[in-house]
Amino acid sequence: GGNNADLIKASVVISAPFQLLDCSLNINRGINRYLYQPYFMRTLLVKMKQYATQFPELNLYPNVKTMDDFNNLYITQLYQFRDSVDYYNQSSSIKYLKNIATPCMIIQAANDPLIPAKTWPHQSDLSNSITFVGLQQGGHVGFIGNNHNFKKAILKLPRIMVQYLNLFS
Repeated sequence: GGNNADLIKASVVISAPFQLLDCSLNINRGINRYLYQPYFMRTLLVKMKQYATQFPELNLYPNVKTMDDFNNLYITQLYQFRDSVDYYNQSSSIKYLKNIATPCMIIQAANDPLIPAKTWPHQSDLSNSITFVGLQQGGHVGFIGNNHNFKKAILKLPRIMVQYLNLFS
């Protein structure tokens, strides 16, 4: 009998929010407030309606407009956090990066509108198993290459991922 951890040889993480409080403040600013936040709210509120059919004790709040409100009303209700700040502090991944033993490549873009570069981990936050790749361009999960060949441009990120993962196959 093997350990399930043995099944995972390596991983790739793309556009991860390491410090949730700072990222939540960022989603409330500028264009993010009008572009990303309403999109997230639409998808999250649909999921909560689905959960309510499975968990009748779940209170529904149809007029939730911000991620903070959503987290204060739903996440705290489902997972017993005191409030959204308690959730952000306990759930931020930055404090767990030192414990990663499986090879992992983390790819972040400095121009990500949701995850400011100032929230990226420092080298001292990372285990030796992590390869951190900070790029100037890429947006949030985009990483489309600057190439006139659209197929080649769109495959930039998958190629980087496959090349890295092939090192461990």
